[in-house]
Amino acid sequence: MSLAKHVIHQPKPHRKVVLVIIVVAITYAVQWFFNQEHLVQQQEEIEQLTAEISQLQKHNQQFTVTSEQHYSQLSLEQATTGQLRKELTQLQEQVLTLNKELSFYQSITQGTSSSKLQIRELHLRADAHQTDLIRYRLVISQGRKINKPITGTISLMLNNDNNGTMEQHALESQQLNLRHVQVIEGQIDLAEITKPTTLTVDLIQNKKITLSQTFDWKLTPNN
Repeated sequence: MSLAKHVIHQPKPHRKVVLVIIVVAITYAVQWFFNQEHLVQQQEEIEQLTAEISQLQKHNQQFTVTSEQHYSQLSLEQATTGQLRKELTQLQEQVLTLNKELSFYQSITQGTSSSKLQIRELHLRADAHQTDLIRYRLVISQGRKINKPITGTISLMLNNDNNGTMEQHALESQQLNLRHVQVIEGQIDLAEITKPTTLTVDLIQNKKITLSQTFDWKLTPNN
């Protein structure tokens, strides 16, 4: 029977320590490499995001400028449209007025109206800006054939009810120089007038009243 050969080794505690250190070093190196690679990837992503943010900010600035330009243009177009509508309304009112006047003048020139000298119309309209100011428009006509104009002075007298007392206020006179139709316009200041009731129109020729007519005080509404 042969005896087994046994080799007795001396214990080497430093080998284990070295192995542990090597494993720790390798683990740290792998982790460091992984962290470095991850850090580089994060930096690349950050740079890409930064570039995208910069591009978005640039687009946003361009969009803001374009939006402001469009808004300014839209506001200008809206203001222009509003002004054009206002002017169109005014022109339509003027056309209606001119058509009415044309019909009236045609009736005069075609001999369908009276041949007598007469006060045809009186329009009273409140001023759009001054509440105490009234603008009047007086139409005088005649249909006779004449060789020279009819001349004279148009006298206006405003009759006012002052707490039951009738008062008269003479207005500025107007000159008459008429062949067929004459339109006389002026204004009346109501600052000292309490309650106007009527307006008397007199035609004075050679210091005599040759034509007189009294109109009720009635304002034409503003359109």
